[in-house]
Amino acid sequence: MKIRRYRRKIDFPVLFLKVALFLAILSLIFGFYAKSLRPMILACAEKQAQRHVYAAIQKGVLHCLENCPSDYETFIRVSRDSLGRVKSLETDAVSVNRFKAAVTADVLNSVSSFKKQELKIAAGSLCDIPFFWGKGPKLSFIIEPFGTVDASLVSEFSSAGVNQTCHRIKLHLTVHFTAAVPGNRTASSLTSDFYIAETVIVGDVPQFFADLS
Repeated sequence: MKIRRYRRKIDFPVLFLKVALFLAILSLIFGFYAKSLRPMILACAEKQAQRHVYAAIQKGVLHCLENCPSDYETFIRVSRDSLGRVKSLETDAVSVNRFKAAVTADVLNSVSSFKKQELKIAAGSLCDIPFFWGKGPKLSFIIEPFGTVDASLVSEFSSAGVNQTCHRIKLHLTVHFTAAVPGNRTASSLTSDFYIAETVIVGDVPQFFADLS
């Protein structure tokens, strides 16, 4: 007796439609979560980039101060009268511009050294429920901080006692940077101030003063 075996025919058009529908639904779900999580990912990337940029600023400024003249007399020429009183304060423009160029280059080099840092975010930190913050598997991203630097020297005068004035020279730095994660970029800036030189003027503040800017 012969046993007949029946093979089940596969309906390829129906199977194709089911697979296509499944992929479409999966794509919609992924797109929804990607759109809702993108702002959180960019915010985390920006904070991480700010930490790197701040460290880079500190490193760059320290390197510049160690290798470039930055005492008070480097930037300011003091003129006195026959009685030794301060008559005028005049900026040494060449020294100021040389220092600004040096500190800008050092900070940029320092920022560039932090490129392509791996950012790891706990999956629970991407939701709005505090209980899950810092929990769950780590999601890895690559951030690349690209930056430009604006540097300026600012004068500040303040009272230092009876008939005394403290003149400080402040380095004002602003780093504009872009934190990039795959498929997205976010622009931000970070500002830092550093007091690099000061002196105490005894007597009246001179009427003539050439500003550092």
